[in-house]
Amino acid sequence: MNLARRALASATVVLALATAGCATDDEPTTTPTTAGTESTEATAAASPTSEPAADATTAPATDGRFTLTQDQVTAALMTGSDVGDGWAVGIGGGPLITTSPADFSNSYFDPDTCTDLPVTFDSFSVEATGVHGVTQVVSAAGDAGIGEQIQVIEGLPSDRYAALESLVAACPSFFQVGADGDEMAFSAATLDLPELGDATLGVRVTQSTGEQDVAMYLTLTSIGDVEVALVGVYTDDATMIAATQAAVDRVRAAA
Repeated sequence: MNLARRALASATVVLALATAGCATDDEPTTTPTTAGTESTEATAAASPTSEPAADATTAPATDGRFTLTQDQVTAALMTGSDVGDGWAVGIGGGPLITTSPADFSNSYFDPDTCTDLPVTFDSFSVEATGVHGVTQVVSAAGDAGIGEQIQVIEGLPSDRYAALESLVAACPSFFQVGADGDEMAFSAATLDLPELGDATLGVRVTQSTGEQDVAMYLTLTSIGDVEVALVGVYTDDATMIAATQAAVDRVRAAA
């Protein structure tokens, strides 16, 4: 699945969840059920890693670094009210956090120096193992969604997002070329996020179709050994920034 099709498919599932009435404001989940796609070697190499599962009530040994237990992670997952009026948690898991990486093997990127940008961007939207939690919130109209993943990674490096930030700076615009030769134009930019932890990064990747722009968002915040990742589609900069701040506040409050 290419980057644009993942964005479009995610938005379609968000709409289906909302219009089916399967939403509630107070039921985050740690067991998303969305199907992923087959991983390529490049994607697997870029995928974030996490630590093995730990006891739900006992924090891992982290030499005084900020961390959370599994119970605390679950309690920290955001609800619709953290994003805004009309937003609600979708029952059944979040399609924006997938169980396996996207498959880019049937296309290539131009310039080829930008190939690692969509691969790395996508890698942060893959469900982790170990101590983690996943949820999804959708807007009242069902046309926007934000997926959240909180995970504990022992020894989480403060420069974890440097490679992605460099790729965005080097690839403000690029094309994805499919097997049939069709080109899709993309642009990439960073968001003006405040420093919320040890490291913070926000990225917007937009597909321009000529008729409608499709924007995919990713925000990443590390606090000690805890990472908060938000993935958004069909939303906007202000909403993603506010949601990221609210998500980080909940993480700090859960400790």
